[in-house]
Amino acid sequence: MKETEFMSLEQAIHNRWATDGTLSALLPAGRLFTGRAEGELELPYAVLERQETKPSLRTSSGTTIDEVQLRITIWSVDLDTAQSVAAAVEQRFDGADFTLFAAVRLMRRTNRREQIDADGRWRVELDFRAIEEHG
Repeated sequence: MKETEFMSLEQAIHNRWATDGTLSALLPAGRLFTGRAEGELELPYAVLERQETKPSLRTSSGTTIDEVQLRITIWSVDLDTAQSVAAAVEQRFDGADFTLFAAVRLMRRTNRREQIDADGRWRVELDFRAIEEHG
C-alpha cells in the first residue's frame, strides 16, 4: 500500500518504518506492534499505541481537526540498543508530514522517558502529538 492511498496513521507509520533503511536495520518493521505485544517476545521490539484522540476544531466547511496522542515504546535488554532505535525513530518521525487521502497528519515528539523495569528490560517511551485534518 502506498502512502497516497487511504490508510490510518498507524499504517502510515508502519509503512515509513519498513521503508527506512536505517530504522529497519536497527529494528525490522515486523518487530513493531500496534496496540499490544503479548507473549514471550524476543527483544528488542517496539509497540505503537494511540493514547488519545481529541476533537480540536470543526469548521463551517465540514473540516474537522483532531489532536492525536501517540506513544512508541522500545523494549530492549540493553540501553544502548533502545537508545539507538529511539534516535532513529525520532529522526524519522519528529516533524513527519503524512499527506494522505482526505487527511493531513503532522507529528511532533513531545516527550521521551527511559527506565529499566524490575525484570531488567530497558524501556524507552517516545510520545508524539499528531494533527489530523479530515475534509
